[in-house]
Amino acid sequence: MNPQVMDFAEETLGPLGLTLNRHKTSIVNMNQPGGSLEFLGFTFRYDRSVLGPGVYLNMVPTFKTMQPARERLRALTLRRRCKCRWK
Repeated sequence: MNPQVMDFAEETLGPLGLTLNRHKTSIVNMNQPGGSLEFLGFTFRYDRSVLGPGVYLNMVPTFKTMQPARERLRALTLRRRCKCRWK
């Protein structure tokens, strides 16, 4: 890890009353293939644009964030196949 980047992050977060956990914090190169960052329940990554050449920063909810919503939806909907006979 680059100590200058970590020091900058600590100096920036300090006045906000936040602390940086150096054991859990890592520096990610988002330009590398497969490079992504999970932060506050979202995954940030660069994806290719379908509208033309280039990439854009995509933000999607993490699996862990979406799991409670999936479970609630599963509980609200029926999980069976209907064998109906039409006359």
